Formats: sequence, C-alpha cells, structure tokens
Amino acid sequence: MNYVSNFILLRSLFLMTCLHFSQSLAAQDISLSAGMNVSVMGAIEGAFVGPSIGLEVTTSIPVAVDFEVSIGSGKSGNLLILQPTVKYFFGKQKDNGFFLGTHGKIMSLAEQEDHQFLADHLYALGATLGIKQKLGNHLNFMMVTTPHVTLGGTNEGDVAGIGLMVGLSYTL
Repeated sequence: MNYVSNFILLRSLFLMTCLHFSQSLAAQDISLSAGMNVSVMGAIEGAFVGPSIGLEVTTSIPVAVDFEVSIGSGKSGNLLILQPTVKYFFGKQKDNGFFLGTHGKIMSLAEQEDHQFLADHLYALGATLGIKQKLGNHLNFMMVTTPHVTLGGTNEGDVAGIGLMVGLSYTL
C-alpha cells in the first residue's frame, strides 16, 4: 500500500471509532493536555524532544478518545507527530488510573542532509500504555508510552519506534 492509502485507512479507522463511541457521549468529559514528548525512531541517532498538546474526550464507559500533536527536534532533524488514540481505563473511575489502548501516528520527518535514507512521511500503528492520576478536581498528571511499527517501512530507521509523554491535563 502507498502512503495515501495508509493515511486514508488510518483516518477511516479513527473516524469509525469516534462514531462508535459518539452514541455514549452524553456523560462526556473533555480534557486539554500539555506535556513534553520524547520520541526515538529506529536507527536514527538521538531522540526527538519537544512539546505536546492534546484533546481527550472521555465517555460514560471507561473509554477515552484522544488526539495529540507533538513536535520535536534532535541531532537528526525535526519531527511532527499527529496521533489519534483510543484508551481503555482500568479501575473504578472512568478517567483515572492505568490505561491501555491503540493509536495511529502520522509523522513528518524533516531530516538533515546526512540522513537521507529515511522517508519524509511515515504512518504507524501501535499500542498505548499509561497512567492518568488526579491531582485535584480538574488537574491530572499523565505519563504515556507509545511504541509503534510503521506501515510499509523497510529501512532500519523507519520500521519501529517509541514515544514517551509526561504532562498535565485539565478537565473542562
């Protein structure tokens, strides 16, 4: 499959997931998040580090749909990540505690000239594992790890990677 087909597939899966859960959004919570993201991409030297912002909608069941935008820079260049995620929270509260989920990533890599072996646009699927802990009525601490495998990647640098985000969220 080419990159356009992969993008259409990821977008379709995300929209179907959103539509499926939109029927139970009567008791929804909306959170805005901000944090620091560290991403490591295959054999690329060094990590990409930068800010991350996101929007999360938690339904009346222990499921949340999240969309995050991260930018990072490192020795090898700059990285932009757009990441839709579906999370399932374990425990008695619907948006507090450990969660597991799945995500898609659309990554745009602007690389320096000595790293020409990597694609400029990558599409990935992966798992999401993290914790969200309430600090007050509206404020939460979050730590999320997001390992992924790219779709159609053949070079060592664009086959797999992992991200880590540590930040705060505010529930509206």
